[in-house]
Amino acid sequence: MSAILKTVGTIVMSASAEKLVAKTKFGRGEVKARPNCPRKNFNIWFFAGDGKVEEPQDEQTLCYHELCQPCCNSSIIDELGGEAKAETTLTVMSSLMKMQENRERGVLLTNAMANIFYVRDVAGTLRTVYVSWIDGSWRIGAMTTHSSFKWSHRGFGNCRVFSRQVHSKA
Repeated sequence: MSAILKTVGTIVMSASAEKLVAKTKFGRGEVKARPNCPRKNFNIWFFAGDGKVEEPQDEQTLCYHELCQPCCNSSIIDELGGEAKAETTLTVMSSLMKMQENRERGVLLTNAMANIFYVRDVAGTLRTVYVSWIDGSWRIGAMTTHSSFKWSHRGFGNCRVFSRQVHSKA
């Protein structure tokens, strides 16, 4: 990694046995989140029609990285090695949120800084989904990966970026 991201660690996510239905998981309170969340873009991109549905998933390893300088999503995705490596799922994101639903220690930041995931929406477009712990619960939002918005690097805390650990086959 360059000066944009510093790898902090990895976490093995257990296989999931059930489908994830975004409208049920995030729209009806299965995951502890503020009533005004998820935000508008998340609703539009992940709740449209029948909403985003993810099939049960195999065990996978996620890497998590600290953002070391201000930059936009496209630079982060490039730094991670492209969309295939950057892409994660709502399933792993919600599992991590559930593990820390009462602000327990874990891999997600709970200091109001963003935890950034790159997830495909109902149309198959890669979106930036961010989760922050604010005022006693998770806040969820989404933006386009081509936005000119720059994630901050701040003295009191940095954003955390999640990506898949892709194993190459010899």
